[in-house]
Amino acid sequence: MLKKRLQAFAIFEKLPLPKFGPDLSKIDLSKIDYFKPAGFRKAKSWEKVPAKKLKQLKKDLLESIKDTAKLLSKKIGSYENS
Repeated sequence: MLKKRLQAFAIFEKLPLPKFGPDLSKIDLSKIDYFKPAGFRKAKSWEKVPAKKLKQLKKDLLESIKDTAKLLSKKIGSYENS
């Protein structure tokens, strides 16, 4: 599911702004949080992030790195075999 959501987000980021309606060119889309869980509060430093959330973040990052490594190894393998 995460992979599908990331693919959809990558497509969304490539879409041009609509030409109809008000001028949206001055909106910095990189500053918009598209999803926040209920009760979400942004920490001002890593020290203020709860330990449980840091542990989950590390786990998620490692999983993402492993997925990226697998994808790259497939791409490199297909390149070397051609």
